[in-house]
Amino acid sequence: MKSALTKSAKAKANGYIAITSMLVVTAVVISVGVLATFSSIGNAQMALGGAQANGARSLAESCMEDVLLKINKTSTVPSSVSTPQGICTVTTDAQAGSNYTVSVTATKDGRTKKITTSVSRITNVSVTSWLEQN
Repeated sequence: MKSALTKSAKAKANGYIAITSMLVVTAVVISVGVLATFSSIGNAQMALGGAQANGARSLAESCMEDVLLKINKTSTVPSSVSTPQGICTVTTDAQAGSNYTVSVTATKDGRTKKITTSVSRITNVSVTSWLEQN
């Protein structure tokens, strides 16, 4: 009888070990799945943020190009520029004769970009510096 009890106790112990092993393996698999999901969500958020920043930069560049065209044609700086992408605010930081320093601020999808450009206009506009901020 002793050997029968021993076999039964060993079978129970082996059953507990099997169940415990399955629980550990399941926990590890779930943890890996959750980590992979969070990593994917983080990557998607970074990609969306980059796309939004590029949209704001594109708007600011478009507005600055319109400002440069206006300076070239009429030697004036508008206070704002409207493009199909959106509206930008234009600030004249400095003007001395035919030299201008102009800033354009664009906001799109919650992202703001600012471009400051120094130009000289004698016969045509010549860009002397172009600085993107934010």
